[in-house]
Amino acid sequence: TPAIITIRATDTEVTVCGFTVKNIKDEVVINGMDGTVLENGLNKYGDIENMTKFPEFSAGKNNIEIVGNAEVIISYYPIYR
Repeated sequence: TPAIITIRATDTEVTVCGFTVKNIKDEVVINGMDGTVLENGLNKYGDIENMTKFPEFSAGKNNIEIVGNAEVIISYYPIYR
């Protein structure tokens, strides 16, 4: 299912789920539901490395690795097929 990852960082660079967000100044929202990356309503996609697709998670356990000082909130809507 597509996921929404919200990053509230005290560092200017944080890696979540294998992709790195740089030049963080405020809350960053990576929205796999609508395909946007925003910081204060502005496009932040250019400051992300290694993101080849928007975040999504499978049923069951998912490993989530966070590198850097940040509060990370992950939300999603369960999708049944």
